[in-house]
Amino acid sequence: MTASEKSPFDDITKIITDESLSAIQVVDEDGLVVYCNKKSKQLHGIIDDTDQQHSIFDFTTYFRNSTEWNNHVETLKNIPSFTFTTNHKNVQTEQEFPVEVQSFYRKLEGKGYVIATTKNISEDLQTQRQIQHAQRLLEIAGEMADLGGWAYDKEVDELTWTAQTKRIHEVPLNYVPKLPDAFDFYATKDDRNRMENAFASALAEGIEYDQEFQITTAAGKKRWVRAKGKPFYKNNEIVGVEGTFQNIDKEKRQELELSNVKSRMEKVLNTMNDVIWSISLPDFKLDYVTKSIENIIGYTKDDFVNDNWEWKKLFLPEDQHYLGQIISDIISNHSYEITHRMNAKDGSTKFIKHKGKVVFNENKQPIRIDGMAFDLTNEFASNQKESNWQEQLKRQEEQYRNILTNMRVGLLEIDREDIITFVNKSFCDMSGYEIDEIVNRPVTEVFKDNQLQVINKANYFRTNGENSYNEVAFTTKKGQQRWWSISGSPQYNDKGDVIGSIGAFLDITKQKNLIEELEHSKKSAESEVSIKEQFLANISHEIRTPLNIIIGAIRLLKSLGVNNKQLEYIHQADASSKHLLAIINNVLDMAKISSGKLSIQPRPFFSRSLVDNVKSIFMLKAKEKELTFNIDVDPNMADKLHGDDVRLRQILINLLGNAIKFTENGEISLSVKVEQIDPKSQKLYFEVSDTGIGMSPEFIDKVFDQFAQEESSSTRSYGGTGLGMAISKDLVEKMGGEINVKSEKGKGTSVFFNVTLPVVVEEEEKPRRVTPAAAAAQKSESSTSNKKILLVDDNQMNRFIARETLKPLQADIDEADNGKKACEMVGNTAYDLILMDIQMPEMDGIEAIQIMRDMGVSTPIIALTANSFKEDIEKYAAAGFTDYITKPYDEVELIKTISVYLFVRQGKSKSEDISEPMDNAETENAIIEMFQQQIREDGKLLEDCIRTKDKETATKIAHKLKSGAKTLGLGALAQSLEKVEFGNAAWIEDAEKCIELFNTFMESSEA
Repeated sequence: MTASEKSPFDDITKIITDESLSAIQVVDEDGLVVYCNKKSKQLHGIIDDTDQQHSIFDFTTYFRNSTEWNNHVETLKNIPSFTFTTNHKNVQTEQEFPVEVQSFYRKLEGKGYVIATTKNISEDLQTQRQIQHAQRLLEIAGEMADLGGWAYDKEVDELTWTAQTKRIHEVPLNYVPKLPDAFDFYATKDDRNRMENAFASALAEGIEYDQEFQITTAAGKKRWVRAKGKPFYKNNEIVGVEGTFQNIDKEKRQELELSNVKSRMEKVLNTMNDVIWSISLPDFKLDYVTKSIENIIGYTKDDFVNDNWEWKKLFLPEDQHYLGQIISDIISNHSYEITHRMNAKDGSTKFIKHKGKVVFNENKQPIRIDGMAFDLTNEFASNQKESNWQEQLKRQEEQYRNILTNMRVGLLEIDREDIITFVNKSFCDMSGYEIDEIVNRPVTEVFKDNQLQVINKANYFRTNGENSYNEVAFTTKKGQQRWWSISGSPQYNDKGDVIGSIGAFLDITKQKNLIEELEHSKKSAESEVSIKEQFLANISHEIRTPLNIIIGAIRLLKSLGVNNKQLEYIHQADASSKHLLAIINNVLDMAKISSGKLSIQPRPFFSRSLVDNVKSIFMLKAKEKELTFNIDVDPNMADKLHGDDVRLRQILINLLGNAIKFTENGEISLSVKVEQIDPKSQKLYFEVSDTGIGMSPEFIDKVFDQFAQEESSSTRSYGGTGLGMAISKDLVEKMGGEINVKSEKGKGTSVFFNVTLPVVVEEEEKPRRVTPAAAAAQKSESSTSNKKILLVDDNQMNRFIARETLKPLQADIDEADNGKKACEMVGNTAYDLILMDIQMPEMDGIEAIQIMRDMGVSTPIIALTANSFKEDIEKYAAAGFTDYITKPYDEVELIKTISVYLFVRQGKSKSEDISEPMDNAETENAIIEMFQQQIREDGKLLEDCIRTKDKETATKIAHKLKSGAKTLGLGALAQSLEKVEFGNAAWIEDAEKCIELFNTFMESSEA
């Protein structure tokens, strides 16, 4: 159709837009294309600037001739629409592609048309093929492992088996399993009951299972399977169970066959006359012994289960030394072979040939001794053999005596009459006595006083067949003081009766002296740490208290009418005092780190609020240096996390403070990325970068050292103590993370760290934002104008600064200069809040609060303290303080903390609310309500001041509203109010800017 021809399709184009994302074609009953939208032209290669008219047969293979087309048209006349898939082609490139077509028939001005929408499904088919391929790979893997899957959906009572699960059960692939029928496959009643109980526990109690059963397949085969199941949840409720089903028949039958072989082998071994045994190392526990031992000595393995060394008592007393030879041979040769005598259960003596070999694991560590024992009693029956036996005994006894003589451990044998019967050379060397001065003499002549008490105690254990261990001070013959460890054990005769004891003595004087030195060093170190902590606490109080007055006085000076020169001096003093406070805080933090007192105190916090708070702190500083401040926060970061947000904020402040300090032009950036996500925790990656002066490679290696600074010139140019990076590293590591730095001299620095924090899942709906109408209705609930506050501080200037700081609350404030006076005032007046200093004359804050709590006072009491050590804070909490504020306090932080305890929850009495302060969301809403009300009242007054050019009243209004804007983090508004407050020449323009920001805030808070 040419452009000049008039088409009845002009009306249709008003309905079907040419900009549709679907390809649309309109074809008349003869098959001629009368309209194509842009998408269709692109898809089929139709060019606008030609006079060529196309028919339906040009770009589809679905209709091969006119007859098929006419049949299609007639069919459409009788049905609403028809959808089919086919191949279309591009008339320019002749390239074919799969499409899905939906067509329907319409008549316009007496003529019929077929309207079709065409969708290119090439990508859909490719995705479908990929899914089918992945499913096939999964099926192949399942077939190779003989592993299938299953799932049961409780909501629809539907059980699903994969193809491999059906193959394991030998049912057709079109088999539809039902839950009761699935249990019928289990071969025995016991297996069925176990399976049903495991499944029921998973479905009802969420208990996972992994068990082995035997089933009978549909073909009648017995087959071992491994069934695993675990629950799946929806909205924290169990809605079904899913798991795997594996054919383990081959492995299980091999296991059973191996067990049968082991059983048969044990039967064979039990028929042998010789004894085969195995002892585990290092405990020398008898793990295995054949039943033939009972035929030789009358004992069974059960006779030795209570004591790993019980079997050694079977050795005759005269042959006990063979135990030492066994151990010596094991150490040197990893095997031994001896002949000795043993006591049989019936009291007879057996001659045993005994040999064993050490077995090692793959790490070449000894794990057991395997051996055999042979009964040689009959062979030693003749006198000749008895003579040979005596000679062997003599040789072995001489070898044993030589070993004992040369051992470095002192040995002493004592009979039941406490007479020393044997002593080795090492004992003589240790004690200074000769052998003839000890042997055959009573114990009391060698050991005296407390030493004798130890010997008597050991004898008591000996008579009861028990071993003993003691450490005792011993005076040698020459009068030297030594420390000995003494191990004693009983000796037995051939009937098993105790005939004496043997003691092993080891000189541990050096070890004892070392322990005493270490203990002394420990006490000295603890004493030094205690002195250091007390010194730091005193320093903290002595510096923070006057610093609180300085910072507070500077803050109050700002509120006075001062000229620009005076304001510049005030700003310099303010910056210097806060810089001094930062240095003090860093030094105290480093002291805490050195003494191990700095700890992480996790709690739930809002992640966005943390970032916004840091942003508000540094946005103005960056603007003052004309730096670009970029912030990039991952949208996947959880809204609420559990961690120490105070320390996390401190790390970011340290890093961003350095970035701004060492950057003169360009930009600084803060990036927060989520590296790992799971339902319970997130691994966060923080990066602070700048385009500043950078660092040399040599300095990067020590940037996290205490007091590390690259060069004295930098220190003079930029200031600082060199503690911020060291503190940040310690805090990150205490949170379980890592911190690193990349930098290049003259090109900037990037510091990055990661921490993993648990995600807090909110179970209750978040508090809604209160509208202005609701805020007005609740004004009496959230306003602080009728609240009574008691301020307790012995420093008059501190009280003056606190009173001036709290003026925006419009509360009624009483004062007391010591704890005793405060107790008297609390007894006569009901206060909504008490602010109490800790260190005061006559009665300090700790003693005062204890008296108040004993009086039954449940009012929130906040400690005002210059001490910030953890143990101090814990002491205040234990004493009964509700919260604490560290001096010197920030104006905004002070008002914000107080507001938490002054606002009363809707629907609760004051007494109910005192013990449970409002959460962050409620506090924020309450402060917003109060600030909204102030804007309604004072905003109109400020507009009047602009019209009347009343500068004096405008400055007062700006001062009144400024703290509220800072509390809510409204940096731009607070800055504009401050300009109005100081009465700059352009104060009217600044006031108009304030009105504009008022309106923006009201609109956003009502949304």
